[in-house]
Amino acid sequence: MREKTNSFQAVVGAVLSSFDQKTDHHLLYRRLGVCADKVASDDGCFQLDLFTDYSALAKERRLQGAMSQVRQKYGMNAVFKGNNLLKGANQLERNRQIGGHRA
Repeated sequence: MREKTNSFQAVVGAVLSSFDQKTDHHLLYRRLGVCADKVASDDGCFQLDLFTDYSALAKERRLQGAMSQVRQKYGMNAVFKGNNLLKGANQLERNRQIGGHRA
């Protein structure tokens, strides 16, 4: 990514476009690792431009904050994606385990 961001949508879009460009779509990928480099805390200061929808970014930030608060209060399985209910998905089971492992 060329610019710094804490937007989930921007990061997911960049990862998916990079995956589409660099992979062979005839192969089956079971696992994908993503690494974040040069991570810094958000101090609230940013450069304004004419092409960014700042109201959408603020809405996304509020949504992510609310989801984080719900997860802290009620546990990791309080909010999850619908694909975690599909057959073969194990995220909900792993959230119930200690450190993601059977103990």
